[in-house]
Amino acid sequence: MRSLGRLLRQGPWSPLARGLCWTRGGEPTWLALAWGGVLLGGDHARLGPESSAHLWSPRPDPPPLVDVLVPYGRGCGVEGTWRFQRERPGVRSPRTVGAPPRLTAADTVLDAAARRPTGRWSPW
Repeated sequence: MRSLGRLLRQGPWSPLARGLCWTRGGEPTWLALAWGGVLLGGDHARLGPESSAHLWSPRPDPPPLVDVLVPYGRGCGVEGTWRFQRERPGVRSPRTVGAPPRLTAADTVLDAAARRPTGRWSPW
């Protein structure tokens, strides 16, 4: 633990959340934050609709918050870079794809369509 404390105090490591550190110096990448959110979310966590959409069809700017879906009975009290949402069973396919784990392309498109006003639909 002393070595970890020294690395955090002197750099290049920086804490992202309790138990989660960025070890490469500088600012963490969006992809690193996405992985961090999935790790913080625990077993069966996966990226939510906005973050999944970014990975399926990368836009120039990633979403400002990494949305992470966690199983309904679980919560995650971490704040900051992530937005944790409880996911009810049966709303989406339980199938998870990719690395970091995310929604299927079909569920991502359906979630995007549900968020758009009628007549102004775009997959992303």
